[in-house]
Amino acid sequence: IIGVHLDTWHGTLTFFKNRKCIGLAATKLQNKRVYPMVCSTAAKSSMKIIRSCATPTSLQYLCCYRLRQLLPDYVDTLEVLPLPPGLKQILHNKLGWVLSMNCGSLQSSSSSSSSSSSSSTSSGSDSDSSCGSDAE
Repeated sequence: IIGVHLDTWHGTLTFFKNRKCIGLAATKLQNKRVYPMVCSTAAKSSMKIIRSCATPTSLQYLCCYRLRQLLPDYVDTLEVLPLPPGLKQILHNKLGWVLSMNCGSLQSSSSSSSSSSSSSTSSGSDSDSSCGSDAE
């Protein structure tokens, strides 16, 4: 699974392979029109988009992102937080992808009209970020 994360808030473009960050591809992309894409030169390969989303920056997003940073050892932050079931369901539905992504050591992430796409050469689930960010 190849993932592409365009973060227009921080102006970064990051690529992922099998949900692991393989590096920051570009910076200083704020207020620029970009078209992130993936391609393959391998024979008999195919691709499909299995997830795409755009999310404006909100206080709710920033809080969930910070919780993810504070609890990097847990696969799903919502499972370890003592929250009421209704609130857990709302957060899971709206921002579950933020609360279940792996935080690594490279920098990226956060968003304002942030786009995240995943392409796959085989079927699978969406590609979540494994690059973390200390800058907010």
